Amino acid sequence: RLIELAGLPQRLRSRGDPMVRAVSARERVGVAGVETSRGLLVHAVQMGGDGRIEQYRIIAPTEWNCHPSGALAAALGTLDPAASDLAPAARRVVESLDPCVGFDVEIRDA
Repeated sequence: RLIELAGLPQRLRSRGDPMVRAVSARERVGVAGVETSRGLLVHAVQMGGDGRIEQYRIIAPTEWNCHPSGALAAALGTLDPAASDLAPAARRVVESLDPCVGFDVEIRDA
């Protein structure tokens, strides 16, 4: 698996798949992203001079979606805070955006 991972950016780049984007930021550093049903999934790898993986990071769609400046905050910001169905509406927004996230809805008066 590690050998496959080391060559992944080049293989993805050569595929020409519009859903997959891969770049080599610099020597021994690769980043690849693929659009998924929940949003962009990114993998980044940095290889050492000895061919071993030094760093490997994944940024899942949930991290983009649930970021304070992300899609969830923007969608929740469109809801009417005075609406009687605010909690169910907020629940629908979260469930439609990212069903993989466990959550509770709590409404508090400011």
